[in-house]
Amino acid sequence: MEPLGHLVTLPPKGVTRWPIFGMRLLERWLAERIQWRLALEGQTLNTYFALVAVVECPGLSQQALCERVGTARSEMVRISQDLLMRGHLVRTRDPADQRRYKLDVTPLGRSSMDRCESVMAEVADEIFVMLSPRERDTLHFLTLRALGLYTPAFAHRADGV
Repeated sequence: MEPLGHLVTLPPKGVTRWPIFGMRLLERWLAERIQWRLALEGQTLNTYFALVAVVECPGLSQQALCERVGTARSEMVRISQDLLMRGHLVRTRDPADQRRYKLDVTPLGRSSMDRCESVMAEVADEIFVMLSPRERDTLHFLTLRALGLYTPAFAHRADGV
């Protein structure tokens, strides 16, 4: 694989001194590449996020899923309806509260999510080809830390950082 520098015209030196410049380019390339690759699997970033959230917290309500994924309620209705119609999610009444529905991932949904996980790994390999595994872990750690999302659960991946 070749580095991504060939995709950028020579930027003004003044902007390259800021990490935001590189992060913005990476974000743009990642988003475009991931959306295209996930579309080949019949998914989007939002449907992938929803599947992961329900796998991590089975029985989520649609409202809790909105909050967990950070998506507007109207958008989550569309996303969950799509996943329900395609058999990736199942909705059942909550026995503790008959007014509430629970969402769970079906085996088909789990299989689709696993394919999306492979896409994410492949795209990361393509984008970060110039980084060693240790540098990738460091980048991941620093990104999560800057966002305030670093948790001790991530520490095992960032040994020595």
